[in-house]
Amino acid sequence: MANEVAQPGLWRMVGATLMTWMEGGLAELARHEQQLNQLNVFPVPDGDTGHNMVGTVESAVRAMRSNGDSTLAAVWQRIADGALMGARGNSGVILSQILMGFSESSEALSFFEARDLKRAFRRAAERARQQVAHPVEGTILTVADAMAEGCRDDGDLIGCLSSAVDAGEEALLHTQEQLPALAHAGMVDAGALGYVSLVRGWLLAARGEGPAPVAESLPKATHSHHAVADDAEIPYFYDVEALVYRFRMEDPAEFLSEQLPRIGDSVVIAPGRDQLKIHVHTDQPVRLMELLTRVGDIRQMECLDMRQQVAERHIAPGLTVVAPVPLHPLFRDAHRVLTPEVGVDAPHTLWINPPQALEQGLAVPSVGAAGQVTMEYDPGESWSVNRERMEACLRAMRWWIVNRVGTGYQWAGTVYESRQALGAAVQREIPHLGVITVYLSQNARREEAAFWQDAFNAELVQVPHQSPWMEIVWQA
Repeated sequence: MANEVAQPGLWRMVGATLMTWMEGGLAELARHEQQLNQLNVFPVPDGDTGHNMVGTVESAVRAMRSNGDSTLAAVWQRIADGALMGARGNSGVILSQILMGFSESSEALSFFEARDLKRAFRRAAERARQQVAHPVEGTILTVADAMAEGCRDDGDLIGCLSSAVDAGEEALLHTQEQLPALAHAGMVDAGALGYVSLVRGWLLAARGEGPAPVAESLPKATHSHHAVADDAEIPYFYDVEALVYRFRMEDPAEFLSEQLPRIGDSVVIAPGRDQLKIHVHTDQPVRLMELLTRVGDIRQMECLDMRQQVAERHIAPGLTVVAPVPLHPLFRDAHRVLTPEVGVDAPHTLWINPPQALEQGLAVPSVGAAGQVTMEYDPGESWSVNRERMEACLRAMRWWIVNRVGTGYQWAGTVYESRQALGAAVQREIPHLGVITVYLSQNARREEAAFWQDAFNAELVQVPHQSPWMEIVWQA
């Protein structure tokens, strides 16, 4: 358009620029932490990918903020060192190697131009792949390759980052097709999404923008079955990470790359300047300790029982409720809960106000309707039986939405100045001989909550939103 204002270009990144980018990357990644946890089904569905990746980048940013040289290479080095020290889990250790690759690309450079940044993306992808004992496609490694290949170096840095994010998001959608565990669950790879989110945060910072709304930036899966985990799917029970230094042999990484696959899987060996970060899933923690002490001294070590992690996550056959994050506490105790950004149209899935028509899942128009319908779900029955029962419940219900307007209440196009007047009007519409539940905003005062409960002889549920102020559900 003739009157469109051109965006200013960004042609060079120096140390100060990088620090701004990393702050933005952490903010964007942290914004998606819960979604990443929900998407975590590979290599083990222990639900901690978001926690691990955020923790890794937080450690990198803390190191970056410490006093020191502000040159590009020095800032990258602090980031890489901090990421390695704080790397958590399989995804975090791999991400630390991606950041180490960026750091290696900055050596002897005082700034990055687009061509330098593209080379850095390539080195980051190569470094990460090199440190994984058995690379698997459809993971963060695949998406890192795609971002390195897709980023353009024929313009400014913003164009370079934008094209890398576009390529990463496109590759992310195909991870379902490449990895059977993701295809079974109908989800994209959590670690890959975490890396894309980090780089998207760099892009937003380069543009001078804040974190993107989750709904605009998360890709959606297209189909799903429930992710079911049991001990048979966890061949190695312990998730171990360790930091080793003061080496006692000439090539500790080579020794461990030979030995660790013999006692476990998901092996990542991440070299730093004078230390190694090790990640492995194993059922032989004592043997692992013996191997690591042959290599050098252990500075820090953490051993998590993945069986317990999976058990606590409650991923089991049952109903999945897809709802905005503020509503999750209403359903989490009894059901699996996802946000609309990662929810899918699938059997055994109930959506509150879905963005489009559902073919397999069941759509309900409000949180009140969902609260009543979910009580009809029987995990021992097939989806066809459950869906018929839940639809019958919907047909047998009536509900009324009430909004606050100033000091009054709006219902059915009329504003009532007092709650007594509203209560009388609603009571005239309520059929006899039924169960009434009032879903009331948690911002309502205690005495108002008590009024509505008494007025309709109703069960009261307070919900974490302001609009609608109240929903009254009658069920035969």
